[in-house]
Amino acid sequence: MKDRHVGERCALFRKEVLNISLSGLCRATGQNVKNISAFEHGRSSNLKYLFDYLQVCNEEQQRLFANYVFGGVDNGC
Repeated sequence: MKDRHVGERCALFRKEVLNISLSGLCRATGQNVKNISAFEHGRSSNLKYLFDYLQVCNEEQQRLFANYVFGGVDNGC
């Protein structure tokens, strides 16, 4: 994961851990698809979107979030 930006890591977390589509995340959080997509693709650096990923997590997923997004997870990235 060393070369990935936070938004890209969040996209991987959404897909691999949350198993939710971009539109599903946006429906669940009330965010605009364009804004979250921009964050995941590095066109937005607004870290407020991190809370949207946490909002849809269960307790186990919340524990994985920080390591998954900010490093320390051995998942081949």
